Amino acid sequence: MNSGEHRGRPTGGHTSVGQGEAMQTGLFRVLDKALFIVILLRCSDATHLLFPNSPHMGAGDSNRGVLFASLVLFSIGLAACLPSVPEILEIARRFKSLALLIVLPAVSALWSYNAGYTARRSAWLLALAAIALHLGSRCSLQTQISLTVTTVVFALLSSIAYATVHPGDAFLGGAFRGIFPAKHPLGLLAAIGILGFWCNCGRSWPSRGCGIAFCAACLLLSRYVAPLICVLIALPLTPVLRAVWSSMRWRFALLFLFVATIAVPLLLLLLWKLPEVTAFFGKEVTLTGRTDAWGIVLAALRDRPFLGHGWGSFWNFEFNNPIASRGLQWHPAHSHNAYLEVALDFGALGASIFVAACFTLVRHALGFAARPSRMCEWPLAITVFALCLGVAESMMLDMSAVWFLCLVTAAHVVKQHGTAGLKLRPNARGFRLTPRGEEPRGEGSASIACNR
Repeated sequence: MNSGEHRGRPTGGHTSVGQGEAMQTGLFRVLDKALFIVILLRCSDATHLLFPNSPHMGAGDSNRGVLFASLVLFSIGLAACLPSVPEILEIARRFKSLALLIVLPAVSALWSYNAGYTARRSAWLLALAAIALHLGSRCSLQTQISLTVTTVVFALLSSIAYATVHPGDAFLGGAFRGIFPAKHPLGLLAAIGILGFWCNCGRSWPSRGCGIAFCAACLLLSRYVAPLICVLIALPLTPVLRAVWSSMRWRFALLFLFVATIAVPLLLLLLWKLPEVTAFFGKEVTLTGRTDAWGIVLAALRDRPFLGHGWGSFWNFEFNNPIASRGLQWHPAHSHNAYLEVALDFGALGASIFVAACFTLVRHALGFAARPSRMCEWPLAITVFALCLGVAESMMLDMSAVWFLCLVTAAHVVKQHGTAGLKLRPNARGFRLTPRGEEPRGEGSASIACNR
């Protein structure tokens, strides 16, 4: 055997080491995918049939089975995060406003009505954030969308199968809830599935169309209006924002003009014709009691305008019950408005951090969506959907599927969009990533895809 043949063939020792590293890497990828699916199901309350008497996770799990299962799940998730600690810290360094927003619930225990209650809930939220940032830094965008769509289809098919066996329990008040405790998590997952199939370029159009139709049918059966409206806003608005951000020079001026000339008049028209609009959807003028809860929140903001009442403590009836003194006939678990909830929990301090985080996230998502693939619209679509849904629900900074997906996509966008100081630059064939301060070297230079 000559030296050339020897150099062209790896030794047996190196082969075994390489195979071992490949097997270890493959095992971690399988674990990350399984963790993604299980966490998304748990945040969507899809484990309701396993633990039917448990409240929403993080709201004080009194069921010992739920508490033990959640501890095991999050312990495994945090253990899987250990190799990603440097990447998580780097994402936090790049996205400081999001890092401050993540730790703010735990810090609010210092001034909360019930410090122990806030600390216990914030521990779950910190664990969820760590796992989400880990998954966002490790999973490619195609993997994230595929896992999300797979989870949604599994939950919806399980709900249909459960409805065939227990039709009386799968429908509550005429609304389809399936395996979930109410119609809201099912409708929310169905709406997320619509966005996922729309952005999933790894599938053919017939399969994507069937997936969108299936999720839309389940969303309509759930009779949950809020995510339906948000999907109808996010689907056309996402490509419009992507095109504007990619081609226009005066981007912020055009976005402001868009909001001023279209969004504001539509909002005023909606408020003016609110009784007719709510009657069309079969709802009350109070939006199922939401406006009454908003009035309580606005009155409570005057008591602690700067630091707020502490995360989750205002609606904890064991220590503070604003409902009894104001005569509401129902007991909301939150404000049903993400923006009011943030101001209620953290005051002006938290509201300013939340606005800064949302602005930075939208800016990163817009720049990321400019890449030449519809799949790159996924972070922007989820962000637009979450911001629109925040008007009617308090699913930001909560143990919810929306917040989990926002964190996962934010981690991926921040990691990929700022890699090695790269910047998007247009050319005749689309957009390419080149180092800042340098021009593209020609049409033959390789572009960096969004699915890394």
